[in-house]
Amino acid sequence: MLFDATFGQDVCTHVTKCKSESLSSLHKTVRFESEAALVSTAMKMIIPKSICDVTGIAEFDCNHGIADLVLYKLRPRWELADGLQYLSPRWAAALYALPYRRGFTDEWFAECNLVTRRRALRALNEYANAGYCEQMKIKGRWIKVRQPQRIVSEINAIEAKLRDWQRALIQAARYRAFAHRSWVLLDEATIKPAIARLDRFKDLNVGLVSLSTDGIIHHYYMPEKRTPPDAWRFWFANVLIARAVSQDISGSTC
Repeated sequence: MLFDATFGQDVCTHVTKCKSESLSSLHKTVRFESEAALVSTAMKMIIPKSICDVTGIAEFDCNHGIADLVLYKLRPRWELADGLQYLSPRWAAALYALPYRRGFTDEWFAECNLVTRRRALRALNEYANAGYCEQMKIKGRWIKVRQPQRIVSEINAIEAKLRDWQRALIQAARYRAFAHRSWVLLDEATIKPAIARLDRFKDLNVGLVSLSTDGIIHHYYMPEKRTPPDAWRFWFANVLIARAVSQDISGSTC
């Protein structure tokens, strides 16, 4: 599992084991000063312990709320996704949905996507510039000559909060639209109220994990890996990640 692999062996994977460390002592734990400090500490732990094709992006805006942190694992032969970084994230899913090697008109494409013909032509030219589509000899007709490939095999979205676990849970649940797993990351010093309502996390299939100021990770609930149900937002996320990889800010060089 990506979250486990990223943080190595310094994790407690079962809530009963964590309880053995005495939850009554949590009030003595030093608290994070800010959510930014919590996320920054998590990022510092991720990068050194991650394998070469796992990394993270902070403040990930997938047009469905801004996740504090997204961890992703590149798929084997992810280089085949080259070209995604040149697309508008909003138009990636429409490209994927186009028929492969079958001609279509720009008017049909406009109707399918509920946009004007002028806007449709802008998108089609974008596809052509990225190497996915070509204009046919017959005016107004196009053909998709290359299938877009997703760049990731797994996305984990994380919402971090110092204490407001309910708000974090609501936001993290939204990220399930594009992520294979969604998580709430809390300060270990304020985890008790969330543990008391662990059933809420299980019902929504949202993971619960905590981090202490001394760098100790605890898993309280590990969510199931599920296929993201929203194709539009999943492809949106793939384009954002492809851009990060192409800009060499993902730290994927081994």
